[in-house]
Amino acid sequence: GRAALDGGLVDSAPAWALAELEQQGEPTLVLLTRPFTQVPEFANRTYTGPSETIPVSQFTIRDWDGIRFAYELGIRDGEAFLRSLESRQVRKASTAP
Repeated sequence: GRAALDGGLVDSAPAWALAELEQQGEPTLVLLTRPFTQVPEFANRTYTGPSETIPVSQFTIRDWDGIRFAYELGIRDGEAFLRSLESRQVRKASTAP
C-alpha cells in the first residue's frame, strides 16, 4: 500500500450515530481534528486527536510543509495512542483476579 492523507473534505463524523452503539456496550473511537483540553464523557467512547495544532485546513492544497507536518504529526500521535492502548491492556491484565 501507499501512505495517504485524508483531507476531510466530505463532512464531520456524525457523533450522534455513536449513541446507539455505545448504549449496546460497543466501544467507539472519535478522531479529533485539533487538540482539546476537555471532551464530553460517554461510556464506551474514546477520543484521540493531535497533540499540536495543525497549521493547515482541509482546503490547503499548496502548503506542502504544513501538509507534511500534519501527516508526520498524525503518524507520531497515532503511534503514541497505540502505545497508550497497549499499556492500558497490560494494566487491566495485571489487575484482573
